[in-house]
Amino acid sequence: MGPELGVRTARVALVLRRLMDAFIALAFAGVSVMMRAAVRVYFRQLRVRHRERFPRTGPVLLVANHPAMWTDVLVLDVALGRKLHFLALGQLFKPFVRALLLELHGALPVIPSPGEHERTSNEDTFRRCRALFTGGHVVALFPEGVSEADRAVLQLRTGAARLALAAARVDPARPTESHRAGEGDATGIHGVDSRGHVPVLLPTGIHYADRTSFGSEVTVSVGEPVDLSPYLAQADVDLEKAVHALTEHLHQSLRTLILDLSEPALAAAVSELEPLARLSPRRGTRELESAQRVAARLDQVRVHDPGRFTAIRRHSRAYAKARGALHLSDRALSWDRRGRPWRQRTGALTVLCVLGAPAAAVGALLHALPWAAGEWIAHHVGRDPARFAFGRIISGLVFFPLAYLVLVIVLTRAYGFPLWSALAAVVLTISLGLWMLPYVQWVHALWERARLLGLEWRQPRLVRRARAEQRLLLRLVAEAAAEARP
Repeated sequence: MGPELGVRTARVALVLRRLMDAFIALAFAGVSVMMRAAVRVYFRQLRVRHRERFPRTGPVLLVANHPAMWTDVLVLDVALGRKLHFLALGQLFKPFVRALLLELHGALPVIPSPGEHERTSNEDTFRRCRALFTGGHVVALFPEGVSEADRAVLQLRTGAARLALAAARVDPARPTESHRAGEGDATGIHGVDSRGHVPVLLPTGIHYADRTSFGSEVTVSVGEPVDLSPYLAQADVDLEKAVHALTEHLHQSLRTLILDLSEPALAAAVSELEPLARLSPRRGTRELESAQRVAARLDQVRVHDPGRFTAIRRHSRAYAKARGALHLSDRALSWDRRGRPWRQRTGALTVLCVLGAPAAAVGALLHALPWAAGEWIAHHVGRDPARFAFGRIISGLVFFPLAYLVLVIVLTRAYGFPLWSALAAVVLTISLGLWMLPYVQWVHALWERARLLGLEWRQPRLVRRARAEQRLLLRLVAEAAAEARP
């Protein structure tokens, strides 16, 4: 009976484990759908550059910058379309509820500066990474470790390089001396089995046009896969030197994938001038490319013609002061109200705002409570810019579905609606809420047009000065960049 009981117990354990895996997969699929919807609503545009570089199947070690903490996790999950197993700081796995959510997401704990006990935990994490690579999964990590800057890449920790070399160092295609001598299996760094699948090492940049603003843009740039061959050869001679060389390579790769502005004066100038450059962008040019182009031009001017750079900054401050006094956007000041397109667009906006007002009012009323609750949570929990967007998104994931659930209960229990009618009412409510998003933009654009007309009548000199500074600023940037070009 002993062996038979053991076999039965093993079978039951296997069935239970498979059921648990299926439950986790189903739960993650539901959460993933909600996250995808929330991210697509929160950001006006989520763009992926060089998506073709990201493998659809097979093991991947994804290394990304970390400008906005948990928001980065949501964005990468939605943008890349595969389940990502993130390496996260061990202290984030407390309390139990957060640990459960992280485990559901497939996150793995790691301790940056481990003691003896924590080192054992890290070794278990690296073994799980090995199993994930062998199963063809994606492991992702943020080697900066913290979210402090969104316009620069901080110094990287060496964990990503160590994990990549560990997975590839004893590739079957390049056997070690122990393999050739028949001394048995060899292991790489942190106990990663050399016979496991070698992952593609892929640097990936995350860029937010504004990491605290609703309706902003986010760009995910997938970099070129890193060729590990030279670092593997170096690791055979000096492992630590190879680790630091690969870490530096990853650091430089990430810098090219985002808007990297480590010089404070340059960062301030780009933040002032990049919105102007987007008033008449080149065909097909997006926000990140526009900002990178402006940064390159201004950096060229700063290095080759400091006097011109100082003049640009002076005019930029004068323009910002005049525009601030008018409370108008850059685009509003660039409008030519005497042109036919301006009149046609104003007429179209007026019609849209008048006809869409009833639906927008109902949508605003139905969503006022969950929206206000989410804003309160975001402003009190996410004061740090790196946390703010996540606070809003997660609040939305909680409060809006809760509001829709309450609506279904009220309609079915209090008013006797059939379930299908209550669900139809929820669909209609969601549609009215989505209608609110473009409607608010149309109202704002129409309001700015009306305000511009009033200011041209009441304060014509201030409007002319702001427009003159705007035109001068754009001309100075273009001319100075051309002159400074070696």
